Amino acid sequence: MRAGRRIAAMLVDWIDHIVVPVASLDDAAAPYEKLGLHLTERTRHEGLGTENRALFVGSGENDFYLEFLAIPDRGRAMAAAAARTAIYLDALDGGKGVARLMLGTNDLAGLVAAASG
Repeated sequence: MRAGRRIAAMLVDWIDHIVVPVASLDDAAAPYEKLGLHLTERTRHEGLGTENRALFVGSGENDFYLEFLAIPDRGRAMAAAAARTAIYLDALDGGKGVARLMLGTNDLAGLVAAASG
């Protein structure tokens, strides 16, 4: 690993959300709901061929959410955003679990400089 990549990793300040593609939103949510946890209602992404439910974890500074993402209309999803959808389909079809980890930083300029150097 290059030194710049190690420095860039240290400039990550929080987890924003984690995207997990699933075949069924109901099946993905069921174990969490059985434990008494509450997920958001199903949200359809109009024109994108996708829908999600989210589980929010924590409160305050360290909160993040786990996004369960279903792709009920693969054709529409590929037409709307082929590159992003391909990542989700690869994870879903390959049984890989997490497709994306969205991170945040308080120092974007520093992160870019460290990653570029």
